Amino acid sequence: MERDELGMADEPWRIRRIKRRWDEEDRMRDELERQAQLDFLEKEANELFAPVESYLANLDKVLHAANAYIEINPEWEHLGERKLRRTAKVIFQKTAGHLRLDLTIDGVTIFYRNVPYRFTRAIEALIPVITSDVEQFVTAQHQEAPSHLAATEELI
Repeated sequence: MERDELGMADEPWRIRRIKRRWDEEDRMRDELERQAQLDFLEKEANELFAPVESYLANLDKVLHAANAYIEINPEWEHLGERKLRRTAKVIFQKTAGHLRLDLTIDGVTIFYRNVPYRFTRAIEALIPVITSDVEQFVTAQHQEAPSHLAATEELI
């Protein structure tokens, strides 16, 4: 009888150990599922963002002639649910001024300045808006650049 009593006294410890192992397995499974969902969202966002990123890369080439360039952050910022944000900066070299471009993706919609642009046609509408913002920024930066820099530029 002692053996049965000893075995029964050992049972709660075994149960706790099994429960801890199951809890850890559940946590690991939940984390893997969460990471898989994030990876899937980023993959979808990359596909939707690709034309904008390509446009920004081309715009960067043009901006070099105006002493400006674009830095595109390659990382997605997760904002919750299905929202992701990606940023880019237009940087004017002479003044070190910058224009931040925040692009938020929610499902199949890109938000820029809180205006939604859905699917390909809307993205085509987004590009002139970004272009206008960048043109205004570069023009303003050229006007703010110190006059001695402009004089130096003329000598070169």
